[in-house]
Amino acid sequence: MPSSYTALAALPLTPSGKVDRLSLPAPDNCPQAPAASYLSPDDATEQAIAAIWQAVLLVERVGSTDNFFELGGTSLRMLEVNRRLCEHLHRAIPVLQMYQYPTIQSLARSLNAASGLSSASPPAIPAGRERAMQRREMQNRCPPAGRRSPS
Repeated sequence: MPSSYTALAALPLTPSGKVDRLSLPAPDNCPQAPAASYLSPDDATEQAIAAIWQAVLLVERVGSTDNFFELGGTSLRMLEVNRRLCEHLHRAIPVLQMYQYPTIQSLARSLNAASGLSSASPPAIPAGRERAMQRREMQNRCPPAGRRSPS
């Protein structure tokens, strides 16, 4: 589904009767403002997700109830958000889970429930050897952008 539409009274034509693509107006790629009222992110997980969305989607403000795709998100941008979120939370997150919960609030609740965290507590970061092992495991599950994991 296109992210935006531009209505024209008539298509510009060349002298031979074909559509003059150079005369078409540039598409408006700016994301539309969300219809719902702004609700600021509550806990550490929501704030982390919001910060990542702002960086990836290039928007100034993201609320808890804003929908990723309504803000201009695409499947490729979802993969970038997934990579950054995996790095930030130090664990693997299925991309499907991010599609199932397209708002910050619903995704944070899902992530917190999956990790056994309450909505107000930040994710615990393990120390020492355990953290290094988790990082290695995460790198195997969430390869950096542009690299493929061995199959």
